[in-house]
Amino acid sequence: MTPFPPGPTCTPAPPRVSFCGAIAFGLFLLVLCMGGSPRAADAAAHVPGEVIIQLEPGHSTAELVHDFAQRGLVPVRELSRRMNIWLFK
Repeated sequence: MTPFPPGPTCTPAPPRVSFCGAIAFGLFLLVLCMGGSPRAADAAAHVPGEVIIQLEPGHSTAELVHDFAQRGLVPVRELSRRMNIWLFK
C-alpha cells in the first residue's frame, strides 16, 4: 500500500463577521463619528428659569401655583392639552 502524498497544510479559515456583528460595528462607528454627546444637545435646549411640568389628570395649574407660591411659579402656556403639559416660569 502506498502512503497518501503530502497535501496542502491545513490552515484555519479566517473568522467571518456575522451580519449582526457588522451592523453593530457600523452603528458603533456612526455614533463615534457623530462627535457630540447627548448632554451637549440637552444644554442647548435648556432655558434658565423655565420648567416643563406634566400635571396628573384632574389637577390644575392653580393647585401647583398655590403649592409653589413661595418660589413664584407662574404658568406661561399650555404645551399639550391632551397630556396636560405646561410651561412654567
